Amino acid sequence: MTEGPVLPASRKRLLLAVYLDFVVYSVVWVPIELIIRQYAEPAFWLEYVVFAVWLIVTHRLGYSAGLSLLSIDRDGYVDPDVKRRESWLTMLIGVMFLLEGSKQMVRWTQFVTPEPLFGWIPPEGVQVPFKITLGLLYAWVGVLFLKVHRAGYVLGVATCGLLLLSHLMSWSLWEQMGSDVFAARQEFRGQDVSDDQLALVQAFIPHLLLVGIVLLGVLVASTYGRFRSVEHQ
Repeated sequence: MTEGPVLPASRKRLLLAVYLDFVVYSVVWVPIELIIRQYAEPAFWLEYVVFAVWLIVTHRLGYSAGLSLLSIDRDGYVDPDVKRRESWLTMLIGVMFLLEGSKQMVRWTQFVTPEPLFGWIPPEGVQVPFKITLGLLYAWVGVLFLKVHRAGYVLGVATCGLLLLSHLMSWSLWEQMGSDVFAARQEFRGQDVSDDQLALVQAFIPHLLLVGIVLLGVLVASTYGRFRSVEHQ
């Protein structure tokens, strides 16, 4: 293994580590908040106070999820091997997958709406475990991308390919159900939805999802050179 110079983590990297700490923390906090709501409505600031305590304790102990994900050691230095191979794009893709994974893992606590899968609508009882499993998959791809691990590239390409195949097989179902998913999300956010908005979403959501999946796939595929270098260490 060829290592580069040992460099201290930049301020931007440390700030990103704090953000990733919050992403991981939210996966733990959201189910806890759901339990609290069974007894009382928590104050809006409680989530952030608990996170501040979480952050102080983990950083004082010299370990946090954010620092680990960005390969920052206890002394604040970045793993030189990861630093040499990563790029802003591998980090962006890693954060995107991790963020989406965290959302999928806790979305069942907010709302559950049937979403097509390979031309099939899973039964209601399958929706929650499916969302959690999908979230874990996305999060794992994100972790591997942040570590610039070769398996991350393989898994990332495979995930994008499966998403594309599932979407194409479910095109007509998305035309029918896309507006329902959109309405459920807007209702959770406390926003009203007009009939015109629903009609617009129903007409365009399959196309927008397709563009998003293809764009993500192109970005993932374009990082091949970064992962190829792993083979020649």
